[in-house]
Amino acid sequence: MGELHSKPFCDALKDICSSSSEDRFSDQSVLLCNFWEQMLKDPLWHPFKVALVDGKHQELLDEEDKLLKGLKNAWGEEAYSTVVNALMELNEYNPNGRYPVQELWNFEENRRATVSEGVEELADRLRMYHPANYPTGRNLEKTGKKA
Repeated sequence: MGELHSKPFCDALKDICSSSSEDRFSDQSVLLCNFWEQMLKDPLWHPFKVALVDGKHQELLDEEDKLLKGLKNAWGEEAYSTVVNALMELNEYNPNGRYPVQELWNFEENRRATVSEGVEELADRLRMYHPANYPTGRNLEKTGKKA
């Protein structure tokens, strides 16, 4: 949770610079993505505000933050959304350290996976490599090999 992907930045660069090579887009998008990863880790950058919602104080994204507005204007909605999603995930999972956290994820449904889904996936993968597919100790004895 909280990791950035360079694809939205690469797409934004393609929209802006149509004459460059594919390798150059990739290199520049990685640099741009690295910049925003560093910004996400920066404890001095806190683009949140506290507001009263339904009688409770909640920390909300400050959409007037200069860096976020500049990101949206320069690189588009997709890059902006990627950074905002990562920022919100980091703030939810690790607001003090702001470093990415591993999360069990259901990619088919684009959401957090439940523990039972994780166990089911693990069981499916183990079935693929079940020992029944390989010679057992008894089969090895017949061939004269040691286990």
